[in-house]
Order: sequence, then structure tokens, then C-alpha cells
Amino acid sequence: MLGILPTGREHHKNTELTSLFWSIKADQVDSFRAQGLSQWKNNVLKLAPHAEPILDQVHSIDQLVFAPYYDVVMRLPFEGNVIFLGDAAHATSPQLGQGCNLALLDAMTPANAMTQSNEIQSALKLYADKRRGQLQYYQWATRFLTPFFQSDSRTLGWIRDLTMGLSCKAPVISKLMISTMCGFQEGLLKIRRQS
Repeated sequence: MLGILPTGREHHKNTELTSLFWSIKADQVDSFRAQGLSQWKNNVLKLAPHAEPILDQVHSIDQLVFAPYYDVVMRLPFEGNVIFLGDAAHATSPQLGQGCNLALLDAMTPANAMTQSNEIQSALKLYADKRRGQLQYYQWATRFLTPFFQSDSRTLGWIRDLTMGLSCKAPVISKLMISTMCGFQEGLLKIRRQS
């Protein structure tokens, strides 16, 4: 899978930054490195000729960072008086790009729970209860979508390519997709109330 994503500005130079993602399986990293930089660049350019200015900045295979991810599910996002936030509590595939959104909500929710309870353990349970629905939805959604984007199945790729564009044009599905990408969903049919 290839992705190009604007990722902000370089602080000191005020230069716009762009990240390029090339997803491979963990057991393919060594063979990917062995095939060399020029072969990878050729593969990228076949899919995205407009990526050439980005590729021109890559001079060594060592500039590419392999970033593995894991699927993490904790029964409770706390143990004793320790709260687990973000990927420490619920790491998933990066398909939906929601890691930062979910982590920020994780940080805000226990603070709000502490104002509603005088006892730490009951505040932590309230935190877990308030985060449960949304986290379960996003864990389900990433598990559901990942095979369509990161598997060797030609059938799943064909289904993805056939349906994703059409889905964006269907009002109900489009609204669900936008709400999901904004981090608002708490279930397939439930949108998080903003506070």
C-alpha cells in the first residue's frame, strides 16, 4: 500500500512536510532492503508519478523507517492508579489515522471523570466506561478494513477498489466515513456527543 500524506510544517524553516507510506509485511523487510532503493522508487513511480519530488529526497534505503504496529486490547485502560492512554491501551492498524484523536480523548476523559467523582477508583471506572464504546468501534473498524488494504488477496483489493469510490457518493455511507475519520463514532450507528 502506498500513501502520501501532508504532515505539517518544519518548525524552523516553515517548510511544508509530506510523509510517504509504503506498507509491507514485517517478514518482507529484509528482502525489501536487499532489492535496493532504485527498484523501490520505480515501484512507487508506477503507482504515483507525482511522488517524484518526494523520492528525490531519499538517497539511501536507511532513510526509510520500518514502523511496525500491533493490535493491543486491554480489558481495562488502567491498573491500580496507572492510566494507559493512546496506543498503550488500544493500538490498532493505522488505517483510519485515529491514534492521535483517540489518545487526546483518552487524556481528556479521566480529567473529566475526576471532576465527577471524589474517589480515584470510581473515576477510573467511569473513564473506562466512557471510552469503551468508541474504542470498541475503532478497534472493530480497523480490524474490518485492514484486510482490504493490507492483504495479498486480489479479491479483497478488487472489492475495495470497486466499492470505496462508490461509498463516498452514497450519502449514508459517506456520512459514516466522514464521522469515523473525524473521530466521532462510538458504534456503527452511534455518534459521540461532543462535550
